[in-house]
Amino acid sequence: MITTTGTTEDEQNIVQSTLIKPGPINCLRPESIAHILSFLEFDDLTNCSCVSTDWMDAVSKLDIVQRSINVHNEPRRSKVARRRFAHLDSVVIVCDEMTVTVNPVLLRRFLLPYCSTMKRLCVGGGYAFLGNALKLLNKVNSLDSLTLYDCRFRSVSDLIEVFETKTNLQLLRLTVPKFGARYNPPSLRDYRQLASSIGTLQSLKALVLEDWDLNIDVDAMSLMFSNLHQLEALVVGKANDEVLTKVAEHCPNLKELKIMGHTKAGTLTMSGVMEVVRGCRITTLHIPYLQGYGNGAEHVREIVQCMNTRARINHSESASKSKPTLELTVGVRLCSDSSVSFRRKRSSMMAAAVGIVDQEKVIVDMRIV
Repeated sequence: MITTTGTTEDEQNIVQSTLIKPGPINCLRPESIAHILSFLEFDDLTNCSCVSTDWMDAVSKLDIVQRSINVHNEPRRSKVARRRFAHLDSVVIVCDEMTVTVNPVLLRRFLLPYCSTMKRLCVGGGYAFLGNALKLLNKVNSLDSLTLYDCRFRSVSDLIEVFETKTNLQLLRLTVPKFGARYNPPSLRDYRQLASSIGTLQSLKALVLEDWDLNIDVDAMSLMFSNLHQLEALVVGKANDEVLTKVAEHCPNLKELKIMGHTKAGTLTMSGVMEVVRGCRITTLHIPYLQGYGNGAEHVREIVQCMNTRARINHSESASKSKPTLELTVGVRLCSDSSVSFRRKRSSMMAAAVGIVDQEKVIVDMRIV
C-alpha cells in the first residue's frame, strides 16, 4: 500500500501512474506463463491445463514435465497425461515400487499419442514389465535417445524389434535386460542377437552398457563395434584387450571411455587401454579397476602423455578458444606394490601427470580411487 498524505497533486499523479494495474495472466507471453507453471507439481499442472487452450499449450511445452512424468499403473493419471501433455517430445517412465508394476497395455496407450513427435524415451525401474509395449515404436524413426534400464521383456525379439528402425538413434543406454515371468537373464544366444542388433545403429554417438560384461562373447561384442564409426562415448561394465582393440580400430572418433566394473586379472591390461588411447580421440578415461605393475606412475605418465598430444591436436583443428580438458580416473591397483601406502601411490601418480602437461594450455582433472 502506498500513502500520499502530504504530497502535492502532481506528486500524486506521478505515484498513481507508476502503479501496476492488475490484469489477467493471459496477458503474459506464453513463455512467461510456462515459466510460472513450471514450479507446480504434476497434479497441479494437469489442473492448470484445464483453464484454457493457452494454458494447456504452455503446460505441454514444459521441459520439467518432459523430464519428470512418472506413470504407474493408474489409468486415470495416464488418461489425463495423454490429454494434457499432447506435445511432449521427451517421456520418462519410472517404476521402482514393488507394489506397482507398469502394465504393458497402459504403457502402449500412454505412448501412442507421442509416437510421431517423441525424440527421447526413458523407461526403467525394477518392476517395469514392458512385454511388447514398445512394438508401436517399430515404425517410429524420430527417436534420438533411448534409455531402458532394469526392464523386463517377454523375449529378446521384443527388444530387438525396437532397434530395427532406429537409424537416427544417437544415444542408447541399456542395462542387462530380463526376460519372462521369472526375470531370466539373457542367454549366450540372446547376447549375440542383441550385440548384432546394436551394431546396426550406425548413427550412435553414445553407447552406455554400464553393467554389461563384454567378455561373455568376445567375437559378437567385437563385431558390434565394426559399424559404430560415429561413436564418441562408450560406457561398459567389463571389457578385455581384444574388444578394446576392435573399438580402437572401428571407432576413431571416440572421446570418452569408461569401464565401470572389476575385470578378471589378465583379460584387461594397459596394452588394450593404450590401443584405445592411441587410436581414438580420448579426453575422458575411467579405468578405476585396471591392474598394473610398478608404482603406477609409469602407466599414468604414458596415458596422460598420449591423451595430451591428442587433445592438443584436436584443439588446433577446432575453433574453440577454451582450453582442452582431460579427465582421468584410475585406481590404486595400477601400483602392484602392496607395501606402498595409498598416500604414496597417489602422490607419485599425481606427480607423474603434473610433470607432463602444460597446465597453461591443458586442464587435467585426475582422480585416484
